[in-house]
Amino acid sequence: MRKISVKTKVAHGVGAMALSAKDAAFINFVPFFYTQVAGLSGTLYGWAAFIGQLSDAITDPIFGTLSDNARSRWGRRHPFMIASIIPLVICFILLFNPPKGWHGIALFLWLAGVAIALRTSLTVFVIPHMAFGAELSEDYEERSLIVSYRTLLAWIGGVALPALALVFIFSRTADGADGRLVASNYNFYAWASAVVVIIVILWTVFFTRKEIPHLPPPGAQRKLKLLDPVRDVISALENRNFRRLFIVFLFIGATTGVIVTLGYYANTYFWEFSAPQVGLILSSSVIGVGIGFAILRPVAARFEKKHIFIGAMVVLVVNGIWWYGARLIDILPPNGAPILFYLAILHQIILSGAVMMQQTISGSMVADIVDEHEVETGGRRDGVFFAALGFSAKIPTGLGQLVGGTLIDVMGIETGLEPGEVPEDVLWNLGLVTGPLVSLSLLLPIWLLIAYNLDRRRHAELRAMLGRSDLPAQPSA
Repeated sequence: MRKISVKTKVAHGVGAMALSAKDAAFINFVPFFYTQVAGLSGTLYGWAAFIGQLSDAITDPIFGTLSDNARSRWGRRHPFMIASIIPLVICFILLFNPPKGWHGIALFLWLAGVAIALRTSLTVFVIPHMAFGAELSEDYEERSLIVSYRTLLAWIGGVALPALALVFIFSRTADGADGRLVASNYNFYAWASAVVVIIVILWTVFFTRKEIPHLPPPGAQRKLKLLDPVRDVISALENRNFRRLFIVFLFIGATTGVIVTLGYYANTYFWEFSAPQVGLILSSSVIGVGIGFAILRPVAARFEKKHIFIGAMVVLVVNGIWWYGARLIDILPPNGAPILFYLAILHQIILSGAVMMQQTISGSMVADIVDEHEVETGGRRDGVFFAALGFSAKIPTGLGQLVGGTLIDVMGIETGLEPGEVPEDVLWNLGLVTGPLVSLSLLLPIWLLIAYNLDRRRHAELRAMLGRSDLPAQPSA
């Protein structure tokens, strides 16, 4: 079997930083900017975020089908990646530059429209990019390594961009104002994000183009019909293992949506960390991701992928409960104590390492399921499967953001508040939701994963059926 060079793995992985730039914006800055700086209510923000995620979930299968069915001298995937660059740059600039004087419904419509445009533009890149990664290798463990490079670099980009911004852009101004409440800072951040997107997409396209002739041959080209993306998703869901993974990501998506909306609020008001402190805490994610990257290969060689996924999820549950739970029962030092900052770093290292392993393994599991589906149906649909998995996460993530945005209003977090100005009962509710309640909701997907049965031995059988058995099968753990 042809070996994939480290250079190619890195080049493919660098592209994931484009998605990281979007995630970094929507996790760290968009909710806070629109509700605390621009003055949009939390509920309207939640609806705008939900609409954006809904559009994303709809366009994912469309571009999965289009990408799978495309033909060109640049292959099926690369033309889509190139086409995404200009609209992505424009959308990043517009995201943090709403028209001056717009409030209420007008601001809501602006955010919803830009979110739809940005997410659609990113889908044009991400779905072909992930499908390309799945096509690079047919080996059970090599796929995990390819995805681990992608996940590692995605984390580096997703951490470095907001961390540097929090330290150098959003720190306190000369007159003592909190930089997170200064509108002009967000414009600078928007341009920085746009430049990153241009660089990483061009890097991926240029340095992976040599792999195009070596990719698996596409199936017969279809004359596409309007409902083909829907039929493709339904076909994917007929696979029992994928159906389980799909449901798991429904629950993960919902919890992610709440955390995305409330996490930045928690760091700012519940823990009262300064912007540079939040930046340093985010930076510590690189340590956790590095640990996860270093141990993933030996762990993946010893254990089944579903067991690694379940183990990572258990760590996430425990990590969320101890950190917020200890503060809620008042056994942690008070805000401002130096030890609290170091405990936050420990929490972030554990969190990032577990999420990195969960993300890597899930991507590798989908690539294996595509093989199983090809044996069952005779057609190979990498793009459709990754799009369908994205669909399963994005609708509930949008609902989670809607819930999180509504909770901002329900809990009574007012616009423009400095850290230390939020009432104690509001902070307690914020910590309860962001920590223990969200963490405990992950127990159900852990239970669902137990029945997943595509293991190492089964994948070796699939390779043999597909005529790809040139590597010896390893015994199942």
